[in-house]
Amino acid sequence: MKLLSIILCSSVSLVLGCTDYGSANSDKWSSLDQNIMEAVFKYQIELFSPFQDTQVICLSLGPPLDNYDLNNNSNPSDSFISRFEGIQPPVEKLTSCFLNREDECFLVVDNDSGVYGIILNIIRIEHISETKAEVVGGYLETCISASGNLFIVVLEDDNWIVVDDVVLWVS
Repeated sequence: MKLLSIILCSSVSLVLGCTDYGSANSDKWSSLDQNIMEAVFKYQIELFSPFQDTQVICLSLGPPLDNYDLNNNSNPSDSFISRFEGIQPPVEKLTSCFLNREDECFLVVDNDSGVYGIILNIIRIEHISETKAEVVGGYLETCISASGNLFIVVLEDDNWIVVDDVVLWVS
């Protein structure tokens, strides 16, 4: 399933012609891209928070997680994380979490408190127009709870909002 998810994410990026931002720190992304990323992350937080036992949310920028290695991805900057101040559960950088491997599976866990968490990831952003973008991203919670998504984001009244969320793969 893991290999399938990587193949699907890679295929989607080839078909869409997305720009791969790799492991770039969020300070290196344009302010426009940071606003789009904020909208997608807040959409995901709103989607997951009421229904999960998630006690911490870790944000990641970069490629799909390969071999469960968090070092391939990048932390958002402190200034980007400050956009989520006051949100519950608390929003932190990727390095605040680790993957606790149990047998053949794993759980996302907060480094300091040991509580269970979720990783939200943005891999690529493609600007369709000045007011529309497509974002490839998803979430990772356990080896049997993850997805890859294509988020359609539009600018309305000076605010970026997610208007569609297409699930590309799920485990």
